[in-house]
Amino acid sequence: MPPYVAHVPTATTAAAFGATGAVTTTTGQSGTANAYSPKALRASAGAALHLPVLAGMSLTILLTQLKMNGVFTLASCLQGDPQSGGDSLSPWEVDWQQPIALLIGNEGAGLPEEIIRSADARVHIPMGTRVESLNAAAAAAVLFYEAFRQRFPRPGG
Repeated sequence: MPPYVAHVPTATTAAAFGATGAVTTTTGQSGTANAYSPKALRASAGAALHLPVLAGMSLTILLTQLKMNGVFTLASCLQGDPQSGGDSLSPWEVDWQQPIALLIGNEGAGLPEEIIRSADARVHIPMGTRVESLNAAAAAAVLFYEAFRQRFPRPGG
C-alpha cells in the first residue's frame, strides 16, 4: 500500500508517485490550505479530484488511528535536528514496501516537536553542506520518488 501523507504539499506529486490518499491536518501552529480551493486545484492540475483527501483532521487523532491500524508513521525532519528525538534515516534506508504514513510539515515551522517524537521513525534528505533545507513540496517529491522506486523497480534492474 503506497503511503498516506499528512500536510500534503501537492496532490499532483502524491498522485504521481502512487500515494493512495492524503490527509491535511490542523495543528496548534497553523492550518493547511484547502485542497479543493480553485487556486489549489489549478496548482495540482486537478489531481486532488483523483486522490482521496481527508481535510482538517487533528494530527494527534490521525497518528493514533494510524498506529491502531498498523501503519508505520515516518516524520520528515532536518538531519541532525535536535527536535528529532534521535537518529533519522536516509530515504533509501526506509522500507517503503510497508504501509507508511509520511508526515510532512509546513514551510516555516515543519512538524510540531511532539509529532516528530511520537512518529515511529524520522527521515531526512542528505544534502550539500551549504544548503539548510528544501521546501516542503521539494522534500515530499524526493521522498515520494524513493517510495515509488522501491515499490515499482524497473524491469531488469
